[in-house]
Amino acid sequence: VGADVYARWKVYGECEEMQLHWGVALDHADEWLAPQLVGMDHIVPHGSWHYKDRAVRTPLVKVPEGRLQATMRVPGGGVLPVGVRFSLYHPGTDQWYPGGLGGNFFVPLKPIAEGLAAPRLQKSPSFTGAIDMSKMREDAGG
Repeated sequence: VGADVYARWKVYGECEEMQLHWGVALDHADEWLAPQLVGMDHIVPHGSWHYKDRAVRTPLVKVPEGRLQATMRVPGGGVLPVGVRFSLYHPGTDQWYPGGLGGNFFVPLKPIAEGLAAPRLQKSPSFTGAIDMSKMREDAGG
């Protein structure tokens, strides 16, 4: 039985509300599959909801340190997605990060489970948002 794998998203800034809009990649990094349609509903964090059979929306919650955060747990011993593809959505302003058509991030999960170095956050070529990538990498340990 393999160990559980965790993915944690942290958002710093003045924002009081933010959501992850995400899907899983089962076979290759270019996929975006709704977890509920490919038998991965068990990894959807509590408080999340299905979005139009295309994605899941997960609210980031405020933690004592002042940042917004969400954690996903993939139980060991089951199917481990290649990774998670996501965008951040601010419902109050209807703004997406990264901006641009089709812009999103990808966080690989397989290297974590295989004991390899922590994965690097990857941004899509259409990235136009104002996100501090160096801070995100620092927080991820890379």
